[in-house]
Amino acid sequence: MKWRSTAFVLLFGALTAIAQSTLLDKNPPETPDAKFDAIRLRTGRFEYRIVRNGKQIATFTITVDKQSDGNFRFAARGFNQEWESVASSSFHPISAALRIERRKTKKTYSMSLT
Repeated sequence: MKWRSTAFVLLFGALTAIAQSTLLDKNPPETPDAKFDAIRLRTGRFEYRIVRNGKQIATFTITVDKQSDGNFRFAARGFNQEWESVASSSFHPISAALRIERRKTKKTYSMSLT
């Protein structure tokens, strides 16, 4: 069960970083030549396996799509979690959402950031 809590912490940390970076948009750090362009970003579906003691205990899928408006959509599904974020081609955050379902109780937790 420890790997589930680790995965949750990692996903929650990623969403928190996206949310906090909007604060940086209002007061960007002084880096005049640090413009990011996602032209080389690889899109597609990426599947990951989590293995413990040689046995697969979980899978995780991340999908990266370039949308018609030029923004990028990142979606992930694995364990009992789903998350999605949208960012501009310069990686400025637009939105993020997280949904977690507790398997035993079937209760869900979700949050959305815009």
